[in-house]
Amino acid sequence: MGWAEKKNGDLIRSMVQEGFEYLLTADKNLQNQQNLENYPIKLIVLRIFDNRFKTLTPFVDFLRQRIQQADSTIRILEIDMRNLEAK
Repeated sequence: MGWAEKKNGDLIRSMVQEGFEYLLTADKNLQNQQNLENYPIKLIVLRIFDNRFKTLTPFVDFLRQRIQQADSTIRILEIDMRNLEAK
């Protein structure tokens, strides 16, 4: 979407404008850096050793399932993936 240069606050505002519901991140401090209560975005924080696209791709279905199963009132969902292996 051409957003590579956007910083956290601008990124979240752009996401809201485009109708995004979730922000998937490995930045465990983002929730402390931004006032997420001002935005309708839900934060999905991954606990993972390697957050490269090619590393995460095998886990898309797992992540989708975890997000769908989460309590809808939870604003921040942490998913520990450090002990998972790609199949």
